[in-house]
Amino acid sequence: TIYPGMQMTSVFIWQALGKLREMGLLGWYAHAREAAVSLNDVCCLVPAWFGSSATVFCGLLTYEISNSYAASAVSAVVMSTVPAHMMRSVGGGYDNE
Repeated sequence: TIYPGMQMTSVFIWQALGKLREMGLLGWYAHAREAAVSLNDVCCLVPAWFGSSATVFCGLLTYEISNSYAASAVSAVVMSTVPAHMMRSVGGGYDNE
């Protein structure tokens, strides 16, 4: 199944990046000064962006619950190496079966 939220989120990110580029706020990224970020680029990178943010938030949630840096690091490592998470968070892994 295709979840329409994935496509809408990608288009929203793409439009936001376009507006930031027009405002000159992406000047630190050399490629963005010369060429606009395409929708295909966003769709290829969304799984990697969301996968890395899920790993970070899992570590933060574990720290909030346990108040332990070691437990937080272990949970982030476990989250980043779980096969189901790795399958769905690789660059270019935009799921539209």
